[in-house]
Amino acid sequence: MDSKRYDLALSRVPRVGNVTFRKLVRHFKGARNVFEAGFDGLVDSGIVGEKLARSILSFSDWDPIEDELDRVRSFGAVIVGIEDDDYPMSLKEIYDPPAVLYMLGSLLPVDHRPVAVIGSRNPTHYGILSTERIVGGLTAEGITIVSGMARGIDSLAHQAAINNNGRTVAVLGSGLDVIYPPENKNLSECITERGAVITEFPLGTGPDARNFPRRNRIISGMSLGVVIVEARIKSGALITAHLALEQNREVFAVPGNINNPRSKGTHQLIRDGAKLVESARDVIEELSGVTGGTYMVGGGLRGAETIPDLTDDEKQVLEHIGHEPVYVDIIIDESGLASERVLEILLELELKHVVRQIPGKSFIRTVA
Repeated sequence: MDSKRYDLALSRVPRVGNVTFRKLVRHFKGARNVFEAGFDGLVDSGIVGEKLARSILSFSDWDPIEDELDRVRSFGAVIVGIEDDDYPMSLKEIYDPPAVLYMLGSLLPVDHRPVAVIGSRNPTHYGILSTERIVGGLTAEGITIVSGMARGIDSLAHQAAINNNGRTVAVLGSGLDVIYPPENKNLSECITERGAVITEFPLGTGPDARNFPRRNRIISGMSLGVVIVEARIKSGALITAHLALEQNREVFAVPGNINNPRSKGTHQLIRDGAKLVESARDVIEELSGVTGGTYMVGGGLRGAETIPDLTDDEKQVLEHIGHEPVYVDIIIDESGLASERVLEILLELELKHVVRQIPGKSFIRTVA
C-alpha cells in the first residue's frame, strides 16, 4: 500500500477536493509525483495557486496516514485510488468521483458496467416481487447489481443477486467496519464473497445523515442505469435518480399502484421521462442501445421471468392470483374447484416458484 499513502495524504490536504485531486493525479501521473513536483511545478500546472501549492508541499501528517493504512490492512480491506484499474470505470466519469475508495471483496471487469437497483425501505409485496424478478433477469445476463444495502429494496436487490449466483456491489454511507443497518452484517459478508462492499469513508465513520447523499452519487455514478422500485415523492431513491440524470445515466422506474404513496415517486419519474420498466428485458434493451448493442451478455433472458409448464388445473387457479395478496378462500371460491384440490395446486405452484404464500393465508403471483 505504499502508493496509497500518497493518495490518502493528498486527499487529506485542506482544500484539495475530489475535483482538484483528480486533476492533479492525472496531470502528474500519480499522487506521489504531485508531492515531488515542487512549488514551480505545481503552480505551472495551472491546477492550483500558490497558497494551495504551499499547503500540499508542507503536508506533514504522515503518521496518521500510516496508522490508517495499518488499520485498513488489519481489517482485510484495500484502498483503491482513482487511477487504479480496480476503480469503477463509470465512476471516473462523474464530476466529483471519490479520490479513494475503501473496499472489501473484489471488483472484476464485469463489475465495471453495472446496473443499480434501489427503492423503498418499506416495500410492498409487489415491490419485493418486482425487485426479485428484475434482479433475477439482470443477473441471468451476467449483469452486476449495485445498491446501498439499506433496508427494504436495497437489501432485497443484493440478496436476489446472490440467490441467482450473480455479482453485487454495496456502497456504504459509513466506514467498512460500521455496517448499517446492523442486521445486514451477514448480508455484507455474503456480498463480499460475490462482489464488493465499498465506501469513500474511512474506517470508524458512522452512518451520519449527511453521508448518504454522497453515497448515492457513487451508486448512480458507477452504474450505467438506475432502476427505482417504489419510492415516495421525498425519498433517497429519488435523490439518487436525479443524481443519475445529472451524471447522464439512464433512469428506469417500475410503475405501481396509483393509490400507494410508495408509487408516487416512481410515477413522477415516469412523467418526467424515466423509462417504464416491467421486466429486466426493458432495462437490457435500453442499455444495449446506449452502449451500441454491447450490453447483452448472454443469449437472452433465461427463465427468471417465464412461467413453467402448468397443468390445466394449475392454470385455472393461477388465473385468480395476481401481484397483490389474495386470500386463499377467495381463490377457492373463484376457481370453482374443491378446496382440497386448490390447496394441493397451491402447494405445487409454490414448488414451481410461480406463487408465494404470505402471512394471513394469502398468495401472490411471483411471475409475469
